[in-house]
Amino acid sequence: MLQAENILENIETLTIDLMYKTRGHHCYALVTDKMYQSILSASLFKAVGQSTYFIILVPDFADTLRPEPIFLHSLMQAQRSGCQTFLIYLANGIQMERFLRFVDEFRILDTRSKFVLLHDYRLFSKRLHYLWRRIVNVIFVKENDNSRRGNLSTGTWFELTTVPFPLPIKEVYVDKKLDSWRSGRYQRGVKLFENKLTNLNNEKLKAVVFKHTPGVSGGSENHSGVEVEILNTMAKTMNFSLQFYESTDSDTAKWGRLESNGSASGLLGEMINRHADFGIADLHYTPHHLNIMDLSVPYTSQCLTFLTPESLTDNSWKTLILPFSGGMWLGVLFFLFSVGFVFYILGQIHIRLRRKEVLIKRKKYVRTTKRIKRTSTTSETISIQIKILPKRTRPTVSHKDIFESFGNCILYTYSMLLVVSLPRFPKSWSIRVLTGWYWIYCILVVVAYRASLTAILARSAPRVTIDTLQQLAESPIGCGAWGAQNKQFFLESLDEAGQKIGAKLEDVNDMMEAIERVARGKYAYYENENTLKEIRSKRNTQLDPHPMHIMKECAVNMPISIGLEKNSAIKPRFDNLLRRLIEAGLVSKWLSEAVRNYEHSEEETAEALMDLKKMYGAFVALGIGYFISVMALLGEIIYWKCVVVKSPLYDEYALYKLYEKS
Repeated sequence: MLQAENILENIETLTIDLMYKTRGHHCYALVTDKMYQSILSASLFKAVGQSTYFIILVPDFADTLRPEPIFLHSLMQAQRSGCQTFLIYLANGIQMERFLRFVDEFRILDTRSKFVLLHDYRLFSKRLHYLWRRIVNVIFVKENDNSRRGNLSTGTWFELTTVPFPLPIKEVYVDKKLDSWRSGRYQRGVKLFENKLTNLNNEKLKAVVFKHTPGVSGGSENHSGVEVEILNTMAKTMNFSLQFYESTDSDTAKWGRLESNGSASGLLGEMINRHADFGIADLHYTPHHLNIMDLSVPYTSQCLTFLTPESLTDNSWKTLILPFSGGMWLGVLFFLFSVGFVFYILGQIHIRLRRKEVLIKRKKYVRTTKRIKRTSTTSETISIQIKILPKRTRPTVSHKDIFESFGNCILYTYSMLLVVSLPRFPKSWSIRVLTGWYWIYCILVVVAYRASLTAILARSAPRVTIDTLQQLAESPIGCGAWGAQNKQFFLESLDEAGQKIGAKLEDVNDMMEAIERVARGKYAYYENENTLKEIRSKRNTQLDPHPMHIMKECAVNMPISIGLEKNSAIKPRFDNLLRRLIEAGLVSKWLSEAVRNYEHSEEETAEALMDLKKMYGAFVALGIGYFISVMALLGEIIYWKCVVVKSPLYDEYALYKLYEKS
């Protein structure tokens, strides 16, 4: 019938004109069926030019809401190639509307691209009105045959219409007429794909909010925060009005949870049910949210970390070892033991050198004495009193230097580290030089230790905090966060510490109850750093006796975005303006204003007074020394009673015999 009335030929000519109108795009997708397949002529491809194009043929029996794999693969290839114009000619209106529902729900095609569709009344039923708030760059080709109405002079002509965006669609859908095409000519010659996002004509848009610092704050009637400021600026620039509201279950559902039946509560439920155009509540730029709505470009990133108990145990007993780190103590102890051996080795070398010197002098003295005896005459009386040592007698050297015995080396090197002076200078110059440099090292170590210890004693009591994910994973306290997606995030992390945290992370429904558990020292709560500062600041103003600490290490620096309706038509324009706000510094200004009341709130520190608690370390060291001394004394007494007294050489009145034998 279409061929007999020459309608396909006219549609082909019109389509070629439309392709010339959109010429310049690098990719086209042509979706059609067998009835309109004949329009794919050489003239059409000439109009496409050198651009990439996809031809997708839809069978008559195909279910376009649940397409076949080969059909789906072709659509995805067109999407990956960045096609900007989609020509969809399907004679079956039911197939057309199911196809549009499918590409919108699963984001198979970019709904913000340019579309050319055949006009069909089934596309404009009330349940599909939401599509025409998302697909706005569209042209409907409607055939009008006046010859059927008795007007033989005009023949077949086509009416080109589009959606009435940004005007709201009421109960009945009404087209917006663009132009008419007849006999290869446009009647008005208007621009078909005009920019509809410059001015929204004061259209009323809704924004569902959930109070969460720093995105949204303030009362139920007067909202404030960085995201509220961003939306107000967008409303002035794009000329639309805003209505802020909270979901009816915001107090309990908060952001909202997805149910197994596909429904959702809270803010997410409002976005899924298409009740709101915007969603603002410090939304994380994650796949969890992207599957539900569109997200703007991130305007900032937030440090997500844990609120932990501040002091779980008292470390005052470690006061004496706190001035140095573990690596520093290891180095000090290493040199403490090794330097004594160095002194001893140099002392032994000095002894050997002195022995050789004595042997050389003795031999020289013996040779000189013999020469004097041979040269003396009988007439001369020479009185020489010499004492010649026996040749086989080995010269002995008394231990007169302080570093010639191993015990003295260890004792004096330890005493130098305690800044105790030596009884006298060593005799060997090599040991003297080593002693001088070792003294410089000892002075530096002692001064550093004293200064650090003084600072520790002068400041407030030492605090035990959890500042890394590794420490939190190894601690016995539990962890909690709102939303099952956070638990999944830690379980899927690559590091072992994150996986351990994910294994014990609980889904929290009541944040205040979780904070109370943190204050009792049994829990750690996961949130963004700004919100945790606000919580801590409010509890400090209430004189909360339980201090809490914000972990210094961030679990992740999460990008934060503003939520828009899924496949929202205004997203490109919104993102462009948001980038300008970020570059101008306005977002940073609003963010600082949102957190200025508590951004400088630090943990309350105790008064820096000296008390017995700070001296626990000294008492511990003194107690260890007393214990070792008592054990040594008991050992000496036992040895005296069990060994010395029972010896056959023991004589109470002649102990020198026992000592000489020993």
